[in-house]
Amino acid sequence: MENKHKRPILFRGEQLGRPGKSPNGFSTDKVYPRTYEEALDFVKGELSDTVHDVSEMPTNIRTSEVVLTVKMAKGFLAKSYTPDMFFKHMNLVPVGSKVLMEDGVEKKLQFVRAKPSTLKEDIDQISKEEHSGFKTDLRKIDGLSVRNDVYDKVVGFDDSKDSEMLYDIEIILHAFSGDNRDEAVRKLQSFIGVDYPIRAKNYDSDGPTFVFVRLPIHIIQQLKDFNPLRTAHPFKFRMFENPYDKAVPATRMNLPSFATGNVEELPTVGIFDGGVSRSSEFMKPFVTKEIPLVDSISERAHGTLVAGTVIYGDLEDADNIRNVFPRAKVLSVRAFPETADQTSFDIIDGIERVVAANPDIDVFNISFGPDEPIDDEVTRFTYAIDRMAFKWHKLFVIAVGNSGQQADILKRIQSPSDAVNALGVGAFCRSKLNGLTRAPYSSIGPGREGAKIKPDILALGGSPEVPLNLIGELPNVIYKALGTSFAAPEVAAQAAIVLANTDHQEIDFLAAKALLINGAKIQGDRASNENGWGFLIESSESLLTSDESSVTVVFSGSTFAKVYTNLRIPVPQNISAKSVRLTWTTVTLAEPDPNSSEAYTHVAVEETLYPDEDQLTASGNPKSKSANIFPKGVSETGRRKRYDWDTTVKHSRSVKPQNLKQPYLRIHAMTRDASEVEVDYAIALRIDVEHYDGDLYDDIRNEYKVLEPVQLSAQVQQNIQN
Repeated sequence: MENKHKRPILFRGEQLGRPGKSPNGFSTDKVYPRTYEEALDFVKGELSDTVHDVSEMPTNIRTSEVVLTVKMAKGFLAKSYTPDMFFKHMNLVPVGSKVLMEDGVEKKLQFVRAKPSTLKEDIDQISKEEHSGFKTDLRKIDGLSVRNDVYDKVVGFDDSKDSEMLYDIEIILHAFSGDNRDEAVRKLQSFIGVDYPIRAKNYDSDGPTFVFVRLPIHIIQQLKDFNPLRTAHPFKFRMFENPYDKAVPATRMNLPSFATGNVEELPTVGIFDGGVSRSSEFMKPFVTKEIPLVDSISERAHGTLVAGTVIYGDLEDADNIRNVFPRAKVLSVRAFPETADQTSFDIIDGIERVVAANPDIDVFNISFGPDEPIDDEVTRFTYAIDRMAFKWHKLFVIAVGNSGQQADILKRIQSPSDAVNALGVGAFCRSKLNGLTRAPYSSIGPGREGAKIKPDILALGGSPEVPLNLIGELPNVIYKALGTSFAAPEVAAQAAIVLANTDHQEIDFLAAKALLINGAKIQGDRASNENGWGFLIESSESLLTSDESSVTVVFSGSTFAKVYTNLRIPVPQNISAKSVRLTWTTVTLAEPDPNSSEAYTHVAVEETLYPDEDQLTASGNPKSKSANIFPKGVSETGRRKRYDWDTTVKHSRSVKPQNLKQPYLRIHAMTRDASEVEVDYAIALRIDVEHYDGDLYDDIRNEYKVLEPVQLSAQVQQNIQN
């Protein structure tokens, strides 16, 4: 249909919800590797070996409490299988977990603290326990050790490195509390020597200790013997090559003609980068302030181009530029590079202060981070971002890195773009024929547990053949640039514009994230490690509008575990169309757990599509298997492979109109334990029809009167009317 009538998207979709029925449960008999008698002998033997190992352990590599690793048997991955009764009766205190790949099979490692004096008593006590739950717990255990060789704890270092050079590293210590935590930090300082001062950071009384230090390689190699160690990895922020291929003179560009009041109305994006040069008249009016977390300005050229991307975007027709139009302004935080006196931990401290002190800024951009691929352990930077997003309700937009052309694991995304509550942005590029493809340099997934699909989306990042055209330090100069550093601020600007042009009571930061991802175009029908959930090619204005044949509805709210809600999909009854396509993105807000890398998110929202409410089985599930997005009866491994625990999930289904009868999404919150915590969510759902005999937007509004149009700003309303 030509000349489509653009109208605001609809919200209050959650008002279409009604209580749903809990489906019948699913259970299966677990396969235990040993009988109780066999398990008793096995665990007693493991404990005896552990007592011996602890007695032989030098006191300089352990504290008054030691950390044991309990390996679970195959198939016992879910949190519900934690041998809590065994831990309680044996005086073992859980401090975290992770998954180990052993002979191609995932096995869960449980970490526990114990006092050496009680371990020998445990051996005698274990045979006396008669509780059936305790006996069952014994059968789940496939190993118990105090040795630090159960998995590689020191990763990412090359033994051939310069022996005299100091390397920036992050050490993560297991969760100790109170005096024992202080003792662990003191012991670590003593172990590595006073010549290498450490910086330690704790967030929670029951959380890990993050440590920054600069060490020579021979001491790094010895860290594996330190018992409280969970992991150690490189932690040096990446530096940038010349951020542009070349700078070319532009035909005289006219300065933006903006009254002070109009500038104030522009949305603000907080930028953590190398600072912004305000010598250019094209930049100065739109930089609200610069906060210098570091003294160095060596990366100011990079930061200025990032700011230029937020303010002006890519100037496609660089040969014929006359007028430029700002769309946003920036708060510049000069947050890198590191120096001898300002470490990465100092910078993260500063970022946390800035976010807390600027509650009026909803979106922050980060285009730098540690120059290493993520592993399954959580860095302090990633945890800090997730924690701030959860606490302050902010949207962090983060470049995934430019390592996509490196070998094997080195091309994996870089921290903190793996943050589960953030938007990790990769880059796509255009061919000279305007085709779209992932930029070869753009780092790829997978992400971490809780956000396995990373990047979240790709934005235009340019290529050597077709680079971006950006405004930077010098007036009347176009900078030819490329990289995920400039793809991310494009997304940040779009997110800020969405939020600034709507009422926060209608579209919040979760809904904005859902709209951005739902509007991204997937290449093919599936998300991937290369392309994430799709290419962002829609403008913020397009994301906020519907028309006669494509309508977007936003559902926002909260839900609880064990509570099922049916969210009605507002399709007109007896819809007459050739086809109906439903595309929806669900975003949840998760409190991160740095102790458990495989259970970093404790909550998620599970969905099931019901196209026809009459076509149900006796157990309450859809009769059509293809419609049941999340069938019951899957293992924890299966759930994680299908992204069930992820904070962002996108689906798209084409359904025959005759099969749509009072369709709805059944949602409920999943928690890894028995808690009934409240979970915030947002769903952006788009309904597309082909050959529809009518106006879909008007028909939906007439039939579902609780839905309301989002209140758009006067500027956006004017644009969509023209």
